[in-house]
Amino acid sequence: MGLEEGYRSRGAAFCIPLLLWISTSGIDACTTSEFEALIQFKVRVDHGSSLNLDSWIEGSDCCGWRGITCNNETRSVIKLDLHGGALKGSVVDNLTSLYDLEVLDLRDNLFTTAILSPLSTLQKLHTLDVSHNQLQGPFPRCIGNFSALTSLTLSGNQLTGFLPSSMLELCHLSHLDLGDNLLEEIPEWIGNLSSLEHLDLSENDIVGKIPESLGQLTFLQRLYLHNNQLGGNIPGSLGRFPALKVLMLQSNRLKGAIPSSIGNLSAGVMVNNFRLHSNELSGHIPMSLGNLSVQSFILSENYLSGPIPSSFASLTRSVTSFFMSENFLTGEIPPFLMENTGNMFEFSIATNRLTGSIPAFSGNTSRLICFNVSNNFLSGPVPTLPAVNILDMSNNSITGSFPSRALENFTHLEFVSFQSNHLVGGIPSSFGFKCTELQILILKSNHFSGDISSCFRNLVSLSYLDLSENDFSGQVPAFGNSSKMEKAKLGENSFEGVIPASFSSMRSLLTLSANNNKLTSPLPSLSNCHNLEVLDVSSNEMNGTLPSWIGDLGDSLRVLMLGSNRFEGLFPSWLGRFTRLHVFDLSNNKISGTLPSDVGLLQGFKNEGVGFNATVTQDLKQKLYEDEIVVVAKGLRVEYQYALTYVTSFDVSRNDLDGPIPPQIGDLDRLRFLNLTSNRFSGSIPPSVGNIVLLESLDLSFNDLTGSIPFELTSNTFLAFLDVSFNQLSGQIPQGYQFDTFSAFSYVGNVGLCGYPLGECTDPIPSQHALTVSLDPRHVFQDWVGLPGTLVGFVIGFFSTGTLICSWRKARRLDCGPEVYTR
Repeated sequence: MGLEEGYRSRGAAFCIPLLLWISTSGIDACTTSEFEALIQFKVRVDHGSSLNLDSWIEGSDCCGWRGITCNNETRSVIKLDLHGGALKGSVVDNLTSLYDLEVLDLRDNLFTTAILSPLSTLQKLHTLDVSHNQLQGPFPRCIGNFSALTSLTLSGNQLTGFLPSSMLELCHLSHLDLGDNLLEEIPEWIGNLSSLEHLDLSENDIVGKIPESLGQLTFLQRLYLHNNQLGGNIPGSLGRFPALKVLMLQSNRLKGAIPSSIGNLSAGVMVNNFRLHSNELSGHIPMSLGNLSVQSFILSENYLSGPIPSSFASLTRSVTSFFMSENFLTGEIPPFLMENTGNMFEFSIATNRLTGSIPAFSGNTSRLICFNVSNNFLSGPVPTLPAVNILDMSNNSITGSFPSRALENFTHLEFVSFQSNHLVGGIPSSFGFKCTELQILILKSNHFSGDISSCFRNLVSLSYLDLSENDFSGQVPAFGNSSKMEKAKLGENSFEGVIPASFSSMRSLLTLSANNNKLTSPLPSLSNCHNLEVLDVSSNEMNGTLPSWIGDLGDSLRVLMLGSNRFEGLFPSWLGRFTRLHVFDLSNNKISGTLPSDVGLLQGFKNEGVGFNATVTQDLKQKLYEDEIVVVAKGLRVEYQYALTYVTSFDVSRNDLDGPIPPQIGDLDRLRFLNLTSNRFSGSIPPSVGNIVLLESLDLSFNDLTGSIPFELTSNTFLAFLDVSFNQLSGQIPQGYQFDTFSAFSYVGNVGLCGYPLGECTDPIPSQHALTVSLDPRHVFQDWVGLPGTLVGFVIGFFSTGTLICSWRKARRLDCGPEVYTR
């Protein structure tokens, strides 16, 4: 080996360990002060099982730690990203040693407001995100000390009060997101933050007006003020934004007319979202809005009136979502709306006052998935329709026959409703051959007729079917795939025969309503339908004994309607098994025996029962899935829409029941309507009835009850209707509270009763005051005497109680809904 080669080999051997020493000595690693600061931060912060700090190990280069970015040249930390780590703490002053830190991302952790003040010393910090933490209390004044900030995000916390004027020091701020807090006001000075491009103050408790000064923010591109309590008019200055792409003012209390200056927004710029829905805006829609180039255009749920502006012929060419539902718009649907559908996905002008016929579609409709014109005054036939997914034409005056040809190529149809129109004729058996995705079909309240027993075999995805209130006849239809069926509403038609045995396999079934038909026994066993909540086969021609399998539904059934049939035999022994039942109708049958004491076990009629729900969800599907029932309340047949929410009724009237009324019935303290009329109950009225604190209607007429009316019934302060007529009651009628409102018709046929409103009890025989009959009152007076009593009871009940929300037949709609797009 030569001398030169020897030196080279020895030099190489020396340089390799030298390079290794240099690489591990920290020359290219983060600075010692920053390393120590980060280690101390890890020690002082509760990081639990978070993986974010697992790589922060002493003896390693902090520039390689998870969440840390260093400057390539100086090796100083310039970005710290610890989002989503469930980190907790209030002391982060160690981070103030990161002098070159530019970006700090602490979103989705558990930090408190105390961390902000020390961080304000970081003079190079331009992006700060502490959203979705536990920042609480008044908005921190120290924010004004972050002089280099261009982006500040503190959304999703619980900051309260007012924005401090110290924020005016943030002269470089372009992105400000304070949404989802508890802030109370938009300050007038906010218009001086002249660099703002993105402003989000949505989902706070902000009251007052939108400041005119917002119009000074000439660089603003996105404005989110939705879901507050802002009132007053929309300031005209909002029309000055030359580059605005998002305007979200929905879900406030804005009033007055839409300023015409809004039509000057973003000339030549596409507005992605223009949303003014869910306010109190009124007046005509300004023609200038037709100048906008917009994608999502939503004015729903206001008080806007007048016709749809002709200038919208231009606006709708670019629109993808067009919602103007729930206003007071009048006039006819302009034909251009059916022409400019080339870019449109969703179209809804539901719940207005539009008239005339629906124009024919003449444009490209290949993208349209939702078409909703429900709840108007539209007439004429169903036009040729685009192949949409959601079609709602309900609650109009549309005429003609079922548009089977128009629908036969709707291969992706999921929802269709023609409810409450004037459509006639039958449904061809070929319907739905290609509609294999159809889930909801509503034909309620038309004049459809004919045999449809084989019409729905191809609808294998059907889960909701409402054919009620038509003139359908023949057998109840069979279904191609019964496992998905949840709601089958077949009532008020002329179906005959038995309900098909295929219903027994409907394991997802929630409601079977087949009332007011000509159906006969036997009922197929539904014991495998473990989710069944509503079973209504009332007003049919069923006979025999009550099926024993009904008792197997004790954990699910909430509404059981078996009335007005020909059932016979003893009162069912399974009644006490029901834990959720709160509507029970066995009236107008031939049931005998006694009312069992385990009636007091019906938890659904009790205050703590699971069958009673005091709130009505606003969820769209829940509205659709609410069940309507008819109950005898206060002497009248009344339809209630929210059967699963408000109604509690127990009706075994017009049977052959005897024996005493069990005192356990007084345990049903959520019961509102109790009807035991026209049986052979004997003994006294249980004083425990006074414990039914919400009782509104009590009918014990036409029985063999004796004794006096218990004074405890005066505790029923909601009682609006009382009928104890035609019994053998005697003694003083209780006085006070609701008893001062009942007329003599409540007590007719009880010769031993006295006191108001009958004669004084000093009369030995108050017959001159109490109406009497010489014939069997069950057959003579039951029908005609009850009528004035029920009318009086109804009037009294109507004005004396407001606790039960009674909803008469109301048209319900399925909107494509701007709410699903709310940010």
